[in-house]
Amino acid sequence: HFDMALMLHEEGRDPHGCLVQARHAELQRIHAVSGPNGMVEVIATHGCTACEPHGGKRMTVAQALAQGPLPCRTCTTNPNAGGFGWCRCMYVAAIRR
Repeated sequence: HFDMALMLHEEGRDPHGCLVQARHAELQRIHAVSGPNGMVEVIATHGCTACEPHGGKRMTVAQALAQGPLPCRTCTTNPNAGGFGWCRCMYVAAIRR
């Protein structure tokens, strides 16, 4: 999904749908290790007003799968010829506090 998103972005097309699938796969990998109650944290793209508010948010894998805050639909990072941004925000496994 990531490779398809990259190709769409390079062609000036909207990569959002494929990036959603790539982030979902990311969460599934974390889920396989930590389970649905495992925690994730959002690492946000700096300099993008759409992405920065998500930075540091912590939630369970199940919540992330249900809410799907990533990728940011209105990301302004590295816009392509069609004006679509390339959201680099990601989920990382987090330790419960």
